[in-house]
Amino acid sequence: MVELLGRYSNLFSQMTQVRALLVLDRSSCSERCEPDAFVPFRVEQRLGYEQVTQLVADYEAGVTGWQLATRYGLARSTVIALLKERGAQVRYPRFSDADTERAITLYRSGARQIDIARELGRSKSAMWHVLHRAKLV
Repeated sequence: MVELLGRYSNLFSQMTQVRALLVLDRSSCSERCEPDAFVPFRVEQRLGYEQVTQLVADYEAGVTGWQLATRYGLARSTVIALLKERGAQVRYPRFSDADTERAITLYRSGARQIDIARELGRSKSAMWHVLHRAKLV
């Protein structure tokens, strides 16, 4: 097919590059190259007991969930789930129903988002998301 298209194809330059790649020396590969090392999908298979214990200790020492996620190659939600499974106190839990109602009440009474966030001990962006879900902003 490559030869049929030849110079009549709009992709002639790309086909030339493909031909060049096809003739590269493949001596570095055996007949069938081995894939990269197998990486287990399940967290329990990737992290040992010692690593999870260290993860919890680091979190309790002040390392953020995002930093731990990057360090261990996990999603932040997975880090939080591991922390909760091990009984660690998560620093910024989701808004409770009472906090959500309090934020909505304060916002409707005219308080600014930043003031509400400060009063509830949350970030400005977390406050915005609560109010956005309530269709107030």
